[in-house]
Order: sequence, then C-alpha cells, then structure tokens
Amino acid sequence: MYDNIGGKIKGLAKATFFVEAISAIIVGIIWMSETDVDNIGAWCLIIFGPYIAWSSSWVLYGFGELIVRSCDTNQKVIDIAKLVCENKKTNNNIDANIEVIAYWIKDQPSVFDENEEQKTQGQQVEEKEKAQPQAQSAPTIKTIVKPEKSFKEKLTYSLKYQTVDGMISYLSEIDDIRVKMILKGPIELVRSKIIDLLNSLQDE
Repeated sequence: MYDNIGGKIKGLAKATFFVEAISAIIVGIIWMSETDVDNIGAWCLIIFGPYIAWSSSWVLYGFGELIVRSCDTNQKVIDIAKLVCENKKTNNNIDANIEVIAYWIKDQPSVFDENEEQKTQGQQVEEKEKAQPQAQSAPTIKTIVKPEKSFKEKLTYSLKYQTVDGMISYLSEIDDIRVKMILKGPIELVRSKIIDLLNSLQDE
C-alpha cells in the first residue's frame, strides 16, 4: 500500500494536473455557452486554467522526485557498505568495491559529472606538470662544526645562568677537578667560587 511512495506521489501530481486542466476547459466552455456575448472570464479560464494547473503540480511532483532519488541513493550506499563488510571478512576484494562504486557514480550524472570547464582545467594542470623538469637533487648541506669552548669560556658562560640550579647543572658537565671540588662545597658559594677561579686563571 505504501511501497514506492515517491512514484505514487509523482503519479498523483500528474493526475491532478490532467483533472484540473480538463475541468478548467470544460467549465470555461459551459460558462461561455450560457452567455450571448463574449465572456472574457471564460476565455481566461480556458487559456490560463491548464497552465495554472500545471504550475501548481510542480511542488507535489518535485516532492515525489526527491523521495525517489533519496531512496535510490540510500539503497546504493547500503549495497556498498555490505560489500565492503563482506570483503573485510574474506579476502578484501578491492576490485569488487570499485565496480559497485563505479556503477553508482554512473547512475548519478547530476551529482558526479564534471562540467567542461573543470575538465579543461584538469587537462591544463596535467600538461603543466608534464612540462616541468624533474626536480634536481637537493644540494649537499655542509655541517659547520663549531670549535669547543675553552675552560675559561665555559666558566664565564656558566655565570650567565640566573639560577644556581641551572649553573650547577651546566658545571657538572665540565670534567675538571677544580670544578668538581667547588660543586662539592656549599651551594650558595658556587657562584663566588667560580668567579674566584676565573680571576686566578686570568692572573696566571
């Protein structure tokens, strides 16, 4: 009773149009025959009645068409989903998926067809890509090895740390017995000891 409801709505729209158009013509002829003079209203009903009946059926017909397209698209999506699930369970047949999707695209030209301008642009892009020369190999980047800091430079750099913890962390990487002895002392005296060590090195 309610199967193919979209097609039934479209049929109802057509039937309504024919009934209204024929009724307008018949009523116009009867109206004209009952009067001796020319009846402008009867002529308007005969001429414009069918057109009004036709335009008034657009909404109903369009609604039926929308239902039909929606049902078709939904069914095709369900078919694709079922096929993908089956292939995942078996051998993951990609070719079968492509065939179903290609069939669906072929059946929906209003959605998937490209216009001529888009095709032309795509061809121009492909031609430009072919015309471009192959990318040259990237130039070799030479690694610049910075000279290692001297013992004095390391001590001077350690004084730039704002916190004692950062300073101690940096000094702990210096392999020198004098620095290790300073780090074993009180933490609050580390900075002053490093300054004294730098002064002694400059006096040498």
